[in-house]
Amino acid sequence: MKRTKIVCTIGPATAKPAVMEKLVRAGMNVARLNMSHGSLAAHAKLIRNLRLAAEKTGEPLALLLDLQGPKIRVGDLPKQGLKLRAGEEVVFTTLAAAKGKILVTHKTLHKDVKKGDQILLDDGLLEVKVESVRGKDIKAKVIVGGVLASHKGMNFPGATLSVSALSAKDRRDVRFGVKQGVDFVALSFVRSARDIHLLRRLLSKGARAKISPIMIIAKIEKHEALKNFDEILRAADGVMVARGDLGVETPAAEVPLRQKTMIQKCLAAGKPVIVATQMLDSMIRNPRPTRAEVSDVANAIIDHADAVMLSGETATGSYPVDAVMTQATIAREVEASIFDDLHFHAEEGALLEPEEAIGESAGLLARVTAAKAIVGSSLSGETARQIARFRPEIPVYIATPGERVMRQMNLSWGVRPFLIKQAKNLVSLKKSIYSALLQAKALKRGDRVIYISGAPGKEGESNQVTLETVQ
Repeated sequence: MKRTKIVCTIGPATAKPAVMEKLVRAGMNVARLNMSHGSLAAHAKLIRNLRLAAEKTGEPLALLLDLQGPKIRVGDLPKQGLKLRAGEEVVFTTLAAAKGKILVTHKTLHKDVKKGDQILLDDGLLEVKVESVRGKDIKAKVIVGGVLASHKGMNFPGATLSVSALSAKDRRDVRFGVKQGVDFVALSFVRSARDIHLLRRLLSKGARAKISPIMIIAKIEKHEALKNFDEILRAADGVMVARGDLGVETPAAEVPLRQKTMIQKCLAAGKPVIVATQMLDSMIRNPRPTRAEVSDVANAIIDHADAVMLSGETATGSYPVDAVMTQATIAREVEASIFDDLHFHAEEGALLEPEEAIGESAGLLARVTAAKAIVGSSLSGETARQIARFRPEIPVYIATPGERVMRQMNLSWGVRPFLIKQAKNLVSLKKSIYSALLQAKALKRGDRVIYISGAPGKEGESNQVTLETVQ
């Protein structure tokens, strides 16, 4: 089985329960709901269908709600679009659209840009340069022309914009996600740790006691996020390397290096990291990927990403199930190669938290013994994430009594989570875990395993690693 996890965006191409079930069987571990599109009622229906697919397959499918965020766009334009020619001047306005002017959605944009600033349109396909700002009008010269269509996005490399991290729509969507019981919320256009703290406060308002919290995934796609990455990583529960806007906000040639750096930092922190955007983009239209796309997916896995993501490939593409199968095949090939080997060690001399030390010890034992698996339990999922950061070459089976924790662990590399009832003591806990794994034929009697244990019912209490034989 593959160890790298696959995140699939759900859309019109994958809205039917039968297709969702095929996605899960093909290798989907996390379903992404893109809140930039569709009504809340439509998303509620998708969630119901996804849970049915998870129930039918018996897989711990996680749900990720991806917020639209404060994306700045142009307003309505002629149906055929507006032709922008290099060398011409255009005027953007934050007032009601006037003849010959292009309306923008950010009402204080005129206060945030200045002469000489670069503005990129439609994912960087078009470029203009600000020449002057007068009142609420922004006059700009077209540098790279083309046809600009309605509601296309705008990027402002180098500029700091006065927009809230969470729009009114985002807040509504968060409340919806809490009510629906999603497992992750991805925050778009993160700029600093303050944005993460704001979202966490909003999530906590609707949280129910005795249920593990929704985890926050920080989407790194702004130049400010790169500058503040370390503080964002500390505040968030995981990271998405969102290469689309990131490749517009920063030089495209820097993106692969940024990707590698962020993945390494996530590994060191023991937090899951997703690589996203255009991984198999040609499979939106074609049944086979390009060689470059295969290399891109493979290199993300060699970089040691926890998960790779599909966007349009599964949301609107003609071959959604084939795209998942392709990523799964690439993952298995890479994971079986020497290029996937990782002997990650904590910084020498650094003091480790108990679960970090347990994770490193389990990883070391996995390399130097003939153990068949790493087995344990976790109330929060943290034990699983600390083991995953060391990328053991054997299966990692982690039990939990929490359904959301089980699904959240399914984002972490190599972890195979499963549900058990809360145990009263260590003996009954171990008995329940081994019984479940034997019944599932994941292990057999006589197998040697690395067993991680601690006080049942207490978070952060994993404090013992033993090498033992399944009886």
